[in-house]
Formats: sequence, structure tokens, C-alpha cells
Amino acid sequence: MRNYSLPILLSAVLVVMVVGCAGGTGSSSKSGGGSGGGGGGGTNIWPNTGATVPGNSSLGLAASPQAPSVPGGISHERQVAQAVNDFRQQNGRSQLVWMDAIADAERSHAGDCEQRGYFGHGAKHDPGNYNICVQRGQFLNLPGYLWECGYGGSGSGALPCWANSSAHRDALLDASLQYHGVGIGSCGAPTFWASLR
Repeated sequence: MRNYSLPILLSAVLVVMVVGCAGGTGSSSKSGGGSGGGGGGGTNIWPNTGATVPGNSSLGLAASPQAPSVPGGISHERQVAQAVNDFRQQNGRSQLVWMDAIADAERSHAGDCEQRGYFGHGAKHDPGNYNICVQRGQFLNLPGYLWECGYGGSGSGALPCWANSSAHRDALLDASLQYHGVGIGSCGAPTFWASLR
């Protein structure tokens, strides 16, 4: 009798990689990405700015090492933010203003996913708990509720994935939004875009 477990496992991994992001249930920006390839090949793309975004162990997030606070964001993050603004403009929506505090929160979250080996809006112990995302923003004193879309791969694949998911598309094109930021892990993935509501 043949053993089909390895082909089934490889097929499942391939499906997750090809799909890239999952459609959401409930609120659109609560839906996250799937697993995808990293963009940095193991090379740390984060600059050493000296300033860091604190982790929050009380939420089950890594307290150390901390993600850097990067005024203006890194180039990969700015490219995703510009792609989001271009997409909004093409669809008759206003441009969003970059906010360092949002990007720092998302970079910290991407770093937590990277350091602890999971992908989701929550924390490793509860990746699907979107309330942890909201609490992360409150912990970092953001002036509103943090609302995000996630993609497990590098920034270049994020917008096409989100644009082809009705839940993510709705989140990106929300006419009430004013500010946004993007955070990417130190090796180029995962990618998180967020706004304040």
C-alpha cells in the first residue's frame, strides 16, 4: 500500500503558498495573509536607528529583540504604502498620509511573527485574535484603533493579493481612512499594512 502522506503535505504547502492570502470572515481587514516567500534571503533589511519599538510581553508578544523605530519607514515599506495610495487613487479614493507610529507598530508586529514563527493578526498563542492587534496599538499610544491587512510574503506581492480579495480590497478602499503605515519583517516578510479607525 502506498504512503500518500508526503504528497498530501507537499500539496497543502503549495496551496497555502499559491493562495497567499485568505478571504476574511466578518470585518475585511481582520483577514490575514497566508504564508509566502520572504524577500530578504536572510539578510537583515532593518536599519540600526538606535530607537526601538517596545514589545509587550503582557499581550504575549516578544519583548526582545525589539523592532527599530524608523522615521519615514524603510524603502520596502514606503513602496507598499505608495502602491496602496496609487490603488486608492485609481479607485477614486483620497491618498492616505504616512504615520510613523503606525508603521512602527506594524514593523514590531512583523518582527514578532518572524521571531516567534507564526503569522496572524494576534500573537503566537492566538494568531487569529484580532483584538491583540487593537491592543498593540493602544499599548503604543496610537490615536485610534489599529486596523490591518497582512500578507505572509514580501511587500511586492502584498497589494496584488489584497486587491484580489474582496475583504482586503474593501479595507484598502475605505473612504473614511486618513492615515496609514506599513511594517515589514527584518528579512523582507511578512508585510502588514494598517490604518487607524
